Amino acid sequence: MRLKVFIPILFEKNLFKSFKNLFNALGRSVMAVGIFVLLFLNRLNFDYTKIITKTGEQYEKFSQPKVTPLWDMIASWFFGGNILFSNFITRDYKSPKGFEYKALFMDVYSSWVPYAFVAMVLGLVVWSGIKILKILW
Repeated sequence: MRLKVFIPILFEKNLFKSFKNLFNALGRSVMAVGIFVLLFLNRLNFDYTKIITKTGEQYEKFSQPKVTPLWDMIASWFFGGNILFSNFITRDYKSPKGFEYKALFMDVYSSWVPYAFVAMVLGLVVWSGIKILKILW
C-alpha cells in the first residue's frame, strides 16, 4: 500500500478545525491499513513467517550485487542505452502462480568502441550547446 492513497485525506475541508473530523480521518486510515493487512495475510494463508523467510531470502539475494563501476553504468545505460544496444542477458523465471517467463537484463558494454561512440556523441552535444550559447550571447 502506498502512502499516496492517504494524501487526499490531508486536504479535506475543515479537517484540522475539529477533533471529530481529525479522528474520523484517522479512523478511516487505520481501517484501510487494517483491511490491507488482513487481505495481505489472507494471501499468505495467515502464515506471517513467510514474510520473515522471504525477507531473509531477498536480503541474501541482493546483498551480493554484481559490482559495476558508476561511470560504466552511466555510459552504458543512461547515455548509451538509447543510442546503442549493449549486451542483453535473458533468464528463465517461474512465478509463484505457476507461469514461466523470460526476463531481459541489459549488461554494460564489452568493447571500447561503444564507449568511444557515446563519448563522441556527448562531445558533439556539448560542443553544439556551447556554440548556441555563444550565438545567443
